[in-house]
Parts: sequence; structure tokens; C-alpha cells
Amino acid sequence: MPFGIDKYSETNVWANEPTMWGIIVYSIVIPIISGLGMIGNALILAVLSRRSLKASTYTYLAVLAGSDLVTCGLLLFSGLARGVFWGRSGWIEFDVFVHLPVGSISSNIAVWAAVLVTLDRLVLVAGSPKCKPPKFCDNQVARKLLTCSFCCAIFLNLPYCFIYTYNELGELTTTEFFRSRWYNLQNWFQLVMFGLVPAVFLLVGNGVMCVTVRRLIRQREIFLQRKQIRERYCLNVLTDQVRLTITLVGIVFLFLVGEVPTHLASRRSAISILYGGDDTRVNEVFLERFRIIATLLNAISSSANFILYCLLSPQFLIQLKQLLRRRKVVEKRQLNLKIVTIEQQTRESTDCALNTSRRCHSSMF
Repeated sequence: MPFGIDKYSETNVWANEPTMWGIIVYSIVIPIISGLGMIGNALILAVLSRRSLKASTYTYLAVLAGSDLVTCGLLLFSGLARGVFWGRSGWIEFDVFVHLPVGSISSNIAVWAAVLVTLDRLVLVAGSPKCKPPKFCDNQVARKLLTCSFCCAIFLNLPYCFIYTYNELGELTTTEFFRSRWYNLQNWFQLVMFGLVPAVFLLVGNGVMCVTVRRLIRQREIFLQRKQIRERYCLNVLTDQVRLTITLVGIVFLFLVGEVPTHLASRRSAISILYGGDDTRVNEVFLERFRIIATLLNAISSSANFILYCLLSPQFLIQLKQLLRRRKVVEKRQLNLKIVTIEQQTRESTDCALNTSRRCHSSMF
């Protein structure tokens, strides 16, 4: 029995020690994938936050990358807490009071970002190429919508901060709210609003975008056959739209693969959704295996976007190279400045020593 957990808590999900397979997945596989995902999402966020990328689509994708960055960090430490550090004091508290609520907030924000960027692309590619995007695809509109989604995500996930508490012995146990009807309603609301409805919308939206991509490719072929100079701009716009839309389809697909199973296997909602709130029906072996698989899929989906950007978006690679090249130039300038400063200080100290020596010599004679 892990330290600090009430052994009489029937809804406790840490009661059984993880198997060797679970320890390997939680302690090695998931932290490695999540660590690489943190690096990849940090690079994506750095590229998409550049001033040269001002479109609303990049704003949504930047927020999605930020949410995935937070998710990868939480999965890394949560994996260690459920694996090699299982039952250790401090790690349990992190998993209960930090990972569960903050992870749910980042998940909700990621869902909203994915839905909004899909809607943004549908509005943008549904019409003919224009010099000015529709009003909905404005960067200021995107920021307002994302700010609203961020505030709503915090408000809707506040109940998850009150599902665990300490008993008289100082052990973690579930609260009465955890077993209440309101908590079951909260979990079902989360599943429907941030699981099922977005999944259906994203699947339909992806299908529409795939059809739109085929139409754009046909238009591109027509422009290539005409080879008219005045249509060159439209050709470049169509090419960028096709590449960005294909990248977005891949990102949304990975998002669905990791997000939907997580809603079903999450420790905050699995008992309510899979077993109707009746903890006596819980199959602990099946639930733990399902949770391991869902966590692994979530780590992969949150970490693989960097690969998609590199494979499907040449514009992203160009921006990334410019960012890294600029950073190297800045570092080289800083290094040269340090060298010049050191040489100047050395020269000044040498001159000072010579002047001191001359003064001493003149005073002696």
C-alpha cells in the first residue's frame, strides 16, 4: 500500500502496485516520448510565435502547441509518479492536486484550439482565394476566442480540485463530492462537450477539408496548365493552402487518437463513465491496462506534431532554419563581444600595470 493513501478508499486508483510492464511504460517509454515532445512543441511554439506568421491559423496552432507542451510535461512527471516513484510522498500529491486539474485544463484548451483552427480553415478554404481573409479569420478574433476558452476551461475544471482530501490520519482519500451525482454529471458533461462533440465535428471538418484539398489541387493543375503570370499569386496561395490544410488534417487526426481514449480512461472520470459511478463493478486489471494504453497514445499524439510539421510543411522548416540561424548569429555576436571585452580589459590592466611601474621607477630616481 503506497504511503499516505487511505486503504479503505474504495475509489482509490493507486491501491494496486503497477506491474513490471506498467513500470517500464510509465517510467521509461512515456517520459522519453514526453521529453522529446516538450522539445518539439517548444520549437513549434517558437516558430509559430514569430511576427512574420500573423494569420489566425498560426495563432490557434501556437496555442495548441503550448497546450501540448504542458501536457507533455505533466505526462512526464505523472508517468514517473505512477511508475518508478509509485507510492512516494510528494509524487502522489503532484498527481492528485496538479496533474488531474491542470491536465484537464490543458486538454480543454487543446480541444478548443483544434476545433477553432478547423473552423478557421473551413471558412478560409471554402471560398475562392482572396487578398484579404474573412473577418472570422482575423488574428484579433482568434486571440479573443482563445482568451475566452482559457477562462472557461479554468472555470469548468475547478471541481477537479475538490475530489481528493486528507483524512484524520493525514492520508489521501476521495471526498463525498467524488461519489456524488453532481460529479458524475460533471464527467459526462466533459465527455460530451470536450470528447464526443469535438470528435464528430473534427471528423466531419477533416472530411470537408480533404474534399476541399482535392478541389484546390485541381485548381492548381489548371493554373499550371495556363501558365499565366497574373495567376501566379493564386497558384502560390493554393499551394500554401494545400500544404497547410494537409498538415492540419494530420494534426487533428493525431489529436483525436490521443484525446478520446484519455476521456474514457482518465482517473477523474473512468468510474463515472465506464461503470456508472459504481466502484464495485470496476475491473482493476482491465482499467489499468486501458489507462496505460490511453496515456501512451496521449503522449504520442501530443509529441508527434513536430514530425508532421517537418514532413508536410516546408514553410515551417524555412521559419525554423531562420530562427536557428538567427540564434546562432546572436550567440556568435555575444561571443565576439565577450572576447573583445576581455581583450579590452586585459589591455587596460596591462596599461595600468605599465603606468604604475613607470611611476614607481620615476619616484626611485
